[in-house]
Parts: sequence; C-alpha cells; structure tokens
Amino acid sequence: MDLRLRNLEQLDARAVPLPHGTEVVTRVDRVHGERRVPQGTVGRVTKVDGDALDVTIVGVGVLRYA
Repeated sequence: MDLRLRNLEQLDARAVPLPHGTEVVTRVDRVHGERRVPQGTVGRVTKVDGDALDVTIVGVGVLRYA
C-alpha cells in the first residue's frame, strides 16, 4: 500500500509538537505513587511545557514526560 506521504518522510515524528488532546502511547514505564504505569499505556496530552508533556491517563492521573 502506498500512502503517498513521501513529502513527510524527512520529518521525525518524535520531534513534532503535539497539540492538546492528542492521543499518545507511552514509550517508557513510569511509577505514579505505588502504581506502575507500563509502556504502551494510552493517554491524552493535557499540557505542553517546553520539552515536557503532561499526559492524562484514565484511572491513574497526570504524568509528566520529557
């Protein structure tokens, strides 16, 4: 299947700013209180502060990723 997105090949998907509300999948484990939040958890971007992102995860709360 050809997606015809060749003009976007040079973009690094990890370097593109994410707008609020973007659904993301975490790439690393985090510990929130006594609870481990595993890699692969789905959340939504709720705040962008420089290079750091606050991601809201249902049932867990807000976690900061940099």
